Amino acid sequence: MGSKWQSTSLKELGVRLIDCDHKTPKAVECGIPYIGIPQMDNGRINFDANPRLISEDDFKHWTRKANPMYGDIILSRRCNSGETVYVPRNSKFALGQNLVLLRPEGERVHPEYLRWAVHGKEWWNEVAKYLNPGAIFESLKCADIPKFKIPEPPISAQIKIAEHLSAISGKIELNQKINQTLEQMAQALFKSWFVDFDPVFDNLLASVDFNLENLETSLPDELIQKAQRRLAALNSLENAAECKASLSALAHELQAQTHAAVQVSEKAAETPAETPVKANVSANPNILTPRPLPQ
Repeated sequence: MGSKWQSTSLKELGVRLIDCDHKTPKAVECGIPYIGIPQMDNGRINFDANPRLISEDDFKHWTRKANPMYGDIILSRRCNSGETVYVPRNSKFALGQNLVLLRPEGERVHPEYLRWAVHGKEWWNEVAKYLNPGAIFESLKCADIPKFKIPEPPISAQIKIAEHLSAISGKIELNQKINQTLEQMAQALFKSWFVDFDPVFDNLLASVDFNLENLETSLPDELIQKAQRRLAALNSLENAAECKASLSALAHELQAQTHAAVQVSEKAAETPAETPVKANVSANPNILTPRPLPQ
């Protein structure tokens, strides 16, 4: 991407660096996400990665200087130095320590293009160039980041590049969401069948017409309690009546098949086995004598 276009520094492109507050707010049980380095996930903010939650007052204080906006780039200065994520639309959060915002304010760089430019080979060359070794973590200085150079194609080309890469990224994100949904469905199904044994209790409840009073009193209390919970879950469904009807029909069909299988087994047991026919060797003594092979 940088072979036919000049490389220009972020400062010359009109990208402003906004530093974070160098302290951490108090965590609360319910509040606004405080996004840190652990929530930076392959170019996106992972709001499901257990971010610290902060109060509304702390949010206002922590965003008085660095208030993330759509189109901003979040850059990590330490711990995975150079890693970036894109601030999405309609997001509300505060910026964690060791993070800075890169905000495109000039007319020479399109925000969507900048999102992808900070993932290219040229970007990582600049990170390696300005990286400062440390006793524990390597880091980037705020004074050096505006010097980073990225390829500067014409605005029209920037827009086309951003459109193509965003379309591919959208498809990848959609596939990831589908895979996550399928995985959750598989886990729920496995738990229902092999941990909670829902089909077993469904058959049990259907056999007594979903009336717990018809259950055998000899059943252990634990099983009765599980049957009660399963019945409550079935009754909470919007189509509870249809589900119960289907389960009852399935239970009756299973009972009929079981009864038919038992009858076939009993009939087979009552039928005497046929006596095998034995060869009459005495009538023909040479029957077991091997014949010579033809010459």
